[in-house]
Amino acid sequence: MLKKVSIKKGLIILLSTIFLFFSNGRWSFALAAWLYPLFLLRYTRQEKPLKVFVFSSLIIAVSSQLAFLNFTSSNPASILYYLPMFLGPVYGLLFTLDSVIYNRLKGILSTLVFPLSYVLVEFIITLLNPLGNTGMLAYSQYQILPIMELASITGTFGITFLIVWFGSLVNWVYDNKNDLKTIKKPLILYFLIFVSVLTFGSLRLIFPAPSQGTVRIAGIHVYDLRGQEGQSLWKAKDKDFNQFREMSENIQTRLFEVTKREAQAGAKIVVWSEISPPVAKQDEPKLLERAQNQAEKQGIYLVISPYIVNTDKPDENKLYIFSPEGKIVLEHYKYGGNFMEGTVKGSGILQTVDTPYGRLSAVICWDQDFPTVMRQAGKSGVDIMLAPTADWKEIDPLHSMVGMTRAIENGYSLFRQDINGLSIAVNPQGETLAQMDHYDIKGNEWTMVAEVPINGVSTIYSKIGDLFVWISIIGLIIIIAKSHLSSKKYK
Repeated sequence: MLKKVSIKKGLIILLSTIFLFFSNGRWSFALAAWLYPLFLLRYTRQEKPLKVFVFSSLIIAVSSQLAFLNFTSSNPASILYYLPMFLGPVYGLLFTLDSVIYNRLKGILSTLVFPLSYVLVEFIITLLNPLGNTGMLAYSQYQILPIMELASITGTFGITFLIVWFGSLVNWVYDNKNDLKTIKKPLILYFLIFVSVLTFGSLRLIFPAPSQGTVRIAGIHVYDLRGQEGQSLWKAKDKDFNQFREMSENIQTRLFEVTKREAQAGAKIVVWSEISPPVAKQDEPKLLERAQNQAEKQGIYLVISPYIVNTDKPDENKLYIFSPEGKIVLEHYKYGGNFMEGTVKGSGILQTVDTPYGRLSAVICWDQDFPTVMRQAGKSGVDIMLAPTADWKEIDPLHSMVGMTRAIENGYSLFRQDINGLSIAVNPQGETLAQMDHYDIKGNEWTMVAEVPINGVSTIYSKIGDLFVWISIIGLIIIIAKSHLSSKKYK
């Protein structure tokens, strides 16, 4: 009998570990995110709190490190390389809290401690993590758009709640399988909520806001940032600055040539990827003048994202939007991840510009990982978000899905031109209009073109913000208090 129990427990541990690994990160798939809490809770609810904390912290730390390998750094000598491991004890506390409170409560309340505390932890990470909230459980559902549409009401937190409540509820149902009367109502409630979410998401996709037309947008980059040309460029920056300037000039010339071609093909907005081009500070005025002339001559809105190299102060990672009149109508400094890049930190205040193609805004790559900042776009009625980005293979395509989620939350279309990653254009419902993976194209030119809606949509999330989270926090406090009172009552 003991042998059967240990085999069963070992199988549960194995399955929970496997599903945990595939629930997020580079190899994530949607179903695994639903199954990992189901199996892990089956184990933790049968063990003592100290054992739960040690065990769950360990497997979450190891699984996270492997699933997010090279996400935060590719250098094993850097502490940032091991950042995913720190998620272990954080999420281990959730399973420990659940194991302590679960048996003190009855009915549906006992199933809510885990999902409510999970939402709280993800919210804290979102607010405090300088890397942003990439890696939150909700992003695992990016291929199931009807579920992702919930982000337009609750942000990612409602999706996370729905996922982890499923595992908690199924375990509770199993524990009470002989009492059909007790489990009936909670099961019906979850079913109705789940069906409502799918119905809302499906209707949002089937019946989008009436289109007021589209605009042709082209995105380009002309070199491989992490390939031979990119590596040679950055080596020259440190060893032969004149050679660096010559190589930068060459990249600029190619960018302007492709820009002209795409404008003549009908593009009204052209977006260069992040770090296009890298340029010495003393050469920036010349670049801006060329961009102004190009925008005016071709009659386009031109978005460039130069990386300005300074020799005596921090570099600048920023973007400009030029109008068809050749004027700079928007300038933005990157605010996400500056502590790692060592660049000038932007204010985090999003700017907008009204055009015949809707209200435009623009951010750079990592900026999109901060939903509380990006919600400014929803509040100000942005129709199209232009996002030059620069990724690497290990975060392709997950990082692009973060940007897609921000579009759903705030009701704008997104055009994301990504050097060394997945370039993607989506509408306000997150539906793909065009995409291009850098690694699928061989050569020295990467161009993505999309017809993008010129009107955004209003979302509930952009108006109420994280109200769902605050309701969850209040609910969790009430349940914990009730649990504490119940434990004192029976002492």
